[in-house]
Amino acid sequence: MLRVLFDVEDLARTRFATAGDQASWLRAGIGELLNALHPRVRWQAPVLSIRDLPDHAVRLGGRGLLVDSTARRLRFVPEAAQPVLYCPAAPPVKRCPADALSDVLGRTRAEILRLLGDGERSTAELAEATRISPSRASQCATALRAAGLVATRRTGRSVRHGLTGHGHRVLRG
Repeated sequence: MLRVLFDVEDLARTRFATAGDQASWLRAGIGELLNALHPRVRWQAPVLSIRDLPDHAVRLGGRGLLVDSTARRLRFVPEAAQPVLYCPAAPPVKRCPADALSDVLGRTRAEILRLLGDGERSTAELAEATRISPSRASQCATALRAAGLVATRRTGRSVRHGLTGHGHRVLRG
């Protein structure tokens, strides 16, 4: 197992060249992004472990990491000025059947989760799209946040919600 040891400078310099939805992954945070890259890649700060690659540890030493998800196979090139992790993109997201999520979460929460799968939205936008009151939309977002499916941030007077990495995985089914 390959272990890549990060420090604060490495995290700041890490860049992603992705074939997927980079913006939604980045909103979820670096840890969620690194954990969602590939089934053989595991992030447990400050170490990125990659199963089935040669067994050694690499210290990035402030060089950061370039993650390229347009590759055909998983490999790591540490010799470059900025080391590169070539990591095939996950297969396209397939949505859970409408009734499966609704059975578990309830119709409104499942609908909110699906809406957030298309991008971040405010509480008011969620209320309007689902035809419920803003207070009910806020309650649903709070429940989804408590389950670790949604992250919330305040921007001025608005509250914006987006999926976490876990939320994206639940949507994939």
